[in-house]
Amino acid sequence: MTNRTLMILVIFVGVMLLLVQLLVGTAVAAQQTPEATTHTIIANQSPIIATVPITPTQPTSPPVKIEAPQAGDCPVPDKPNCAFLPIVFGKPFLLLNGRIQLVQEVDTDGNEIVKGLTVFQPSSGNGEITVQLNFDDLAFNNTAQTVEWWYPKEIETNISRHSITENIFVTFRGKTAGFERIFIRFISQYGTSTVPIEFIFFYLPDGNFINDTNSWETYQSNDGSDTKIQDGKLLLHLQNKHGAIGFQENNCKLAPIGYSAGLIDFDLPSGGEFYLRVQGTVFTQDQNPSNSSTFDAFEVAIDGNVVDRVSNIYQPIRCSPVINRQVVVDSRIPLSGYSGNTTISLENHRRFDNQYDTYTEIDMVWIDY
Repeated sequence: MTNRTLMILVIFVGVMLLLVQLLVGTAVAAQQTPEATTHTIIANQSPIIATVPITPTQPTSPPVKIEAPQAGDCPVPDKPNCAFLPIVFGKPFLLLNGRIQLVQEVDTDGNEIVKGLTVFQPSSGNGEITVQLNFDDLAFNNTAQTVEWWYPKEIETNISRHSITENIFVTFRGKTAGFERIFIRFISQYGTSTVPIEFIFFYLPDGNFINDTNSWETYQSNDGSDTKIQDGKLLLHLQNKHGAIGFQENNCKLAPIGYSAGLIDFDLPSGGEFYLRVQGTVFTQDQNPSNSSTFDAFEVAIDGNVVDRVSNIYQPIRCSPVINRQVVVDSRIPLSGYSGNTTISLENHRRFDNQYDTYTEIDMVWIDY
């Protein structure tokens, strides 16, 4: 082999080695990814090694949003306890349904002194008016263990805390007929709480007509009429021409036109769905087929507006026996359109002619859901 041939062979081998090196380097480079991707892979495989922070351009899923209570749910909207709904395992502690009630009470003679959301008389000789709360109607999405309650504007200074199994008493702080407002919060066995719940109850003195403390004013148009509280009733009686009260005469020509009424001023809250309840009996010789203001009737008026009327619609006129037509009064009147100082008037009317006596006896007046 000549020197020329040997030189050509050496050059060829060198070129081949260079090509092999280039091909190997290209193949290795082709398997590598940008630096950010390498870090992402390492982070997915081992969170201990992944110390290089990587900011994604877009989150893979939106963050979970915890809804705050509505403005009406929270009496102290700027306080931390109202800023969010407490969470247990991702779920808030909620009152699902039911309403807070008052414990219904009777006195030693069996007379009701608490009815619905209404208390009728002081609880003690010193004039203090106290009610007991009842939670039996409530249902939660977890077990309620503790109750906290406070008067408005006193959450920072005077919170009462009780086991839900305790007897919980609240004092009516007003001096006249009206309402008391408190806020109540329930705490679960895990320490989480509901949003504060508003609760309102009422004081309607002598609403059971057991005592007469001059809380009700009585009026009658006919001299000698006897409109008064007596024997557990509000008697809306009118005198007839013979000076008798009620059906003392069978003759239907002894009942002059007139009215008798019992009134009370009452402070009502704004908002809330409450109803005025009235129970009693209308005794009448008259018939009022269309239940109109033309003939005899019992009426409930609020601030001068007639909101309910009860009369003898179906039974014909009759003057004998002495006591004949009896019509049950069981009124349920919405109070949503009234607030502040309000006058409630219970009225018995004899109308149109001087015949056919009518009078009314009311057993009880109260406020409820």
